[in-house]
Amino acid sequence: MAPKLLIIDEIGYLPFSLEEAKLFFQVIAKRYERSAMILDSNLPARSALLS
Repeated sequence: MAPKLLIIDEIGYLPFSLEEAKLFFQVIAKRYERSAMILDSNLPARSALLS
């Protein structure tokens, strides 16, 4: 059972390995337009992760 709201905090606090990035993408892709998500990061908007 998937939660109605998924909150992921501190994205980018630690860098993802290639495998971790793939798994993270799979989670986001499965939930996209199906369930609510809040993604939070303290990185500036111009950081490589968010651009």
